Formats: sequence, structure tokens, C-alpha cells
Amino acid sequence: MERLWSSGTLDKEGTTTLLIADHGQIGVDTRKSILVDLVYPEIMEHLLKGLDGKPLTPAGSPRDLFVYTKPESEKIVCKELSQRLAGSAVVCLVEDLLKQGIFGREPSLELRSRLPSIIVLPKGNNTVWMSTDVEEGKFKLGHHGGMSPEEMIIPCMIIQR
Repeated sequence: MERLWSSGTLDKEGTTTLLIADHGQIGVDTRKSILVDLVYPEIMEHLLKGLDGKPLTPAGSPRDLFVYTKPESEKIVCKELSQRLAGSAVVCLVEDLLKQGIFGREPSLELRSRLPSIIVLPKGNNTVWMSTDVEEGKFKLGHHGGMSPEEMIIPCMIIQR
């Protein structure tokens, strides 16, 4: 933006500059990340397995953790995560979210085939992930994906000349 402004390109009469993001962000403290497999080690035996035979690592982000459990384990895992993450995160069965219409009135089969069993939405500026999938850069100083106002409010700036 500074380069564009200093070039005079954006400073011409009749020019409108619109700067918008696709989502907001929230500051996080990665030193306090909650690693679900450390607070609930038994979770590993309940996860679906990948083609390599290893438990599937979560999808989503540290602000919206998607957990893929065996069908017979989803209620057990949801209950345990809810108890162990109480006060730090909201734990939802995707089955319940579907019934509430969170994914629309009639989500496509393609979407439904990709949905996890459980979604974990951290509260405040908490982050939740698994120690088995901590990669460099996964935990940043800002994140999005959760339900906080900071993450849902979309920043927008309009400058008219």
C-alpha cells in the first residue's frame, strides 16, 4: 500500500481505494496452546485411521479444530473433550450442528463427506491443536476460524479522492 500511495497511483482525483479482508483475526498466545492429545491421551484410540494406518491428525486450524473419530466413538470423545476443555473451548458434535442448520438447510453430499465428527472452537484467545501435528508456523500471533467478534468482523477501508 505504501508503494502504491508513494507512486501517486492511488492519489489521483476520482480514484477509490478499497481494502478488505476475508475475515478478522484474534491475537493468540501460542505458549498456552492446549494440545488435546496431552490433556486427553486416550483420544488417539478413537480417531479414524489414514491409509498409512496412523490416526488422522486434525484439520481446520488452532481456532477451529476438526476431529475425525470412529463413528462409535464420537459421543464419547465429545463428552471427554467437553469436560477436559471446559472453560477453554466449546465442543460440538457435527451431527448436532447439521440438525441446527449451521451448514445450511441441505448441505451437499460432497460437504457432508468431508465434515469431521467433532468441531472444537476455543474460547477467548485460546488455541487448541494436537502435539502430533505441531509444525513450524502452525501457531502464529494471530489466527481466525473461531466464533469471537474479532474473527467474524471483516475489516474494510475505503479511501476516495
